[in-house]
Amino acid sequence: MEAVSMKKFRDIMLISDGDGTLLNQSNQIPQKNIEALRYFMKQGGSFVLATGRPKNGARHIWEILPDHSMPTIYFNGALIYDPTQQAALHADVLPAGMHQVLQFLLDDFSEIGIECYTIDQAFVLQDSEITQMHIKMLHETPQYVSVKDIPETGILKMFVTGSHQETRAVQHSLLETFPNMFQAVPSGDVFLEIFSLQSDKGAAVRFLKQYYPQKKRFYAVGDNYNDFSMFREVEQAFVPENGVPKAKEIGRVVSSCDTGALFDVIQYLDALY
Repeated sequence: MEAVSMKKFRDIMLISDGDGTLLNQSNQIPQKNIEALRYFMKQGGSFVLATGRPKNGARHIWEILPDHSMPTIYFNGALIYDPTQQAALHADVLPAGMHQVLQFLLDDFSEIGIECYTIDQAFVLQDSEITQMHIKMLHETPQYVSVKDIPETGILKMFVTGSHQETRAVQHSLLETFPNMFQAVPSGDVFLEIFSLQSDKGAAVRFLKQYYPQKKRFYAVGDNYNDFSMFREVEQAFVPENGVPKAKEIGRVVSSCDTGALFDVIQYLDALY
């Protein structure tokens, strides 16, 4: 990719999922992705990370990025945080009544892990081996609490961890018992993500379109079900080879997260513009 005199990507915003997309399966950003992003940003492009992770849990990813001036989408869109203002541009919390939901989970599913997150705090209500690995991956230092210790307001997201069979059973049971109260979306085989009905990555992209009217073209990269909503809001979606089959039916398939999916996307845009 050779630099050109005019900033060819000045009208473009590229939004990327984190795990399984920007990051490889070892939870690292391939160097070729970093170099491609540096070129993209130098040519005027704006890059936004859109992750299901909490703010603290994605800090080490954000710090590696070549530019830190753009907001980041956390919790699948429930939080849009601007590092330059050190403030939330948008926060969409789970509704009142989540204590009842949490108690229901404890009573009916003794083997799963249950995690709750506010903007700056992590709580573990029920521990599991997968939750322990998840907390370690996120570099979080959670509080281990009971239901009464979970804040009544301000919860942006919950994670349920367990086997594929367990998380799908929890999803079915929650949506049947608490209809139209929240979203419960699988992410990979062992995670179920619970967040506000109004929150998703697509809603976050719509917010950014209004917040940055100078950006005219939007592209997105993602590998899983929680990326579908942002695919609907952009000109072109891209999916790493390791993405779930339904995602690959929607977006243009690029190389896997291990071999530089973002590099491929930016190479495609470089040829296009």
